Amino acid sequence: VELIAPDGNEEQVCTEIEFLDEVAQVWIGVMAEENCQIDKSTDDGVEVQISSASNKLEIFISQRRNCESKLFLEMTNFNLVADTDFDNQEPIFIFDTSEEKPIRGFIASLDLSNPFTTDSYRIEILNGNGYFRFIDDPDLVVSVPPPKEEVDAGFGIPPYVPYEESTSPEPLTKRTTFNINSNNVIIILAAPLDFRLQTESRIAYRISSSLPDGTTYSGTGVILIRISDYNNHWPSAIKGKYSWDGNECALSTDPLVVEATDLDETINAELEYYIGSITRPQNETFYKEVQQLYLYEDVMLDYDVTVHILDKGTPRLGRTTHVSVTLSAACVTTLGFEIGLATGDFFVKAPGYYSASNKKYCDPCEAGYYCHGYGLRAKCTTCDFELLQPNGSYDIVETVSPCERSKTEFSFGGASECSPCKNGWICEEGVALPILDHSMYIETCSIESCPEPLPCPAGAACMFGIKQDCQPGTSGNGERCVFCPPGRYSDEVNAAECECCLAGFESSHKKASCIPCAFNEISYGCQQCVPCPSSEECPCLESNPCFAGVQCVNDPNSDDGFLCLACPEGTEGNGRECDDIDECEVAGACFESCHNKEHGYECGSCPAGYAGETPSGIGKEYAENNQQICTDVDECLVNNGGCGEHVLCSNNIGEAPTCEGCEDGYAVLEIDSIVTCKRANPCEEADACATNARCVFIKPLHHACFCNIGYAGDPSAGGECGIDSDADGYPDSNLNCQGARCQADNCPDIPNISQSDTD
Repeated sequence: VELIAPDGNEEQVCTEIEFLDEVAQVWIGVMAEENCQIDKSTDDGVEVQISSASNKLEIFISQRRNCESKLFLEMTNFNLVADTDFDNQEPIFIFDTSEEKPIRGFIASLDLSNPFTTDSYRIEILNGNGYFRFIDDPDLVVSVPPPKEEVDAGFGIPPYVPYEESTSPEPLTKRTTFNINSNNVIIILAAPLDFRLQTESRIAYRISSSLPDGTTYSGTGVILIRISDYNNHWPSAIKGKYSWDGNECALSTDPLVVEATDLDETINAELEYYIGSITRPQNETFYKEVQQLYLYEDVMLDYDVTVHILDKGTPRLGRTTHVSVTLSAACVTTLGFEIGLATGDFFVKAPGYYSASNKKYCDPCEAGYYCHGYGLRAKCTTCDFELLQPNGSYDIVETVSPCERSKTEFSFGGASECSPCKNGWICEEGVALPILDHSMYIETCSIESCPEPLPCPAGAACMFGIKQDCQPGTSGNGERCVFCPPGRYSDEVNAAECECCLAGFESSHKKASCIPCAFNEISYGCQQCVPCPSSEECPCLESNPCFAGVQCVNDPNSDDGFLCLACPEGTEGNGRECDDIDECEVAGACFESCHNKEHGYECGSCPAGYAGETPSGIGKEYAENNQQICTDVDECLVNNGGCGEHVLCSNNIGEAPTCEGCEDGYAVLEIDSIVTCKRANPCEEADACATNARCVFIKPLHHACFCNIGYAGDPSAGGECGIDSDADGYPDSNLNCQGARCQADNCPDIPNISQSDTD
């Protein structure tokens, strides 16, 4: 609170500052005896945002009246923190930096310029570590090196920065006092930062400077520097090289763990492992192709596997280590290497093979078993993995639960996985047996069991346990499908025998139907057509007793010796007599208008108000499947049905639309019996009033126009408003409109509402 002793009886002004949660409320009042009286019911208070932590309180005293100025300061409910309690002081400056900064790297700069002191300062470190230094020469600052570039290692490995040896400059000597000869002081890094050890650093300082008269001023403060993590440590393998010795055990479910560490934090310390290049023995191909591998089980081959260890930071850093593998030649046919992405668990894997607990060679997986390649085997129907013991027995060492394997899977041996049972096979306990009896077949096996074989039915053919349906044109005897001979046919699937063609009809080889003989041919059933021996046996030779266009077929089994085939399309009858079908009547082919023809029909156009095609055709079936479709035309979609702009148009099925009412925001205006729709509020129209005029809504379809202040004239649409300098309602000059208000003011600079000539 600053109090100034006034002259005479003037009131003494006082200030009260009330500190709330995060706001300082400032009030101005007057002194009454020893109290500062303030009316807090007014809104004269000023709110100032403050932090919830401790705050630095600075009191600046200005001597306004020589020997008369007085200061009275009262503080209640305050907890004062001494300057030396640096850990609880609110920092004056807060800066952010990263642990990637090099020695002499730039941290921040401070502007110390002020109107009182010179550009010479002394900075003393009161509390804090030696990680930072204050300088005034920008040339001493070292730039941050460019980011490291990631390289592609291949093998599906994410790009990363390979390890490289680097040397860091020696830390700067620790100092606690700095002389600065500039208003701009620069903070640089004096020693390497490590995010693991500290995430922030507090520097308590005292800065002092002198006035030209020699008076020294000083002040204290705290700088907070927040340190962020940076991916600046490469992963490091615990061992320089790892070994898998196949002389002790060729394959194993126990992994060789490639261990590595990273000195970074958070995601920068999370590691991933990848298999890279593999150095293989020169004679590996020979052993992969040889058949009798057991002859070479004592031959040991050496491999060198490169393992890439990467962190997940940005950029990704990585380095390599190696795993040397010694393995029997009996294991290399399907040999592979794998490593856990997040665990580093390294395995030698030979899918389709397993090995004993103390054997250096591999055995192929037997029929009925599967071997994932880690040294164990399991029966196709189970999830119980067995390990071959030195005494020749198998012990279950691992069980996967729940086990979801099919009971009808099988393997022929050397399998890394079992397969579903084949069609026509019986699979039990992992073993598959084919059905060799061609008179039997078997349905598809379920995951639980295979059904019993069944006798091959008539009309089908069975081979290797699989039933094949005999197709039209063939017949089946339970063993095989045979083609229908000439004169016979089958028109269905699984026909047990081929049917005879009727007299007067024939078929050739493998046919599903018979065709009629020509008018000069004849057949006696179950045979192909032959030339007619005489007109007595072939009545079709002399004349065609059938309806015009109907085929005559010589039929020795009929009373008349012939038969007539179907009537032409669009007619009906017995073939001798055929009558026209009225598709319009029997099929209702058309929407409204239908014209029946001698053969067929034709639809008329759709009625007014509808649109559609005009189909035509022949026959009842065609007419039923191709009905004329006429759809209503919504006239309102085109030019609003002729109703006019903003008029509501209602579509009527098959009739002209109805025009009634207006859209929202519009009202009906009828002039000379013509209904139109205008905006209910004319002021919404862009040209409702003249330029420099305002529009006033009165009621629907009614409005008034008034010239803007400083203008006069005829503001209605089509009129004008001109400048009215003296605001008497008349423009300074003539306007292009009619009416008294469009005439020029006789005294533009003197208000003259009556336009009288008083002089």
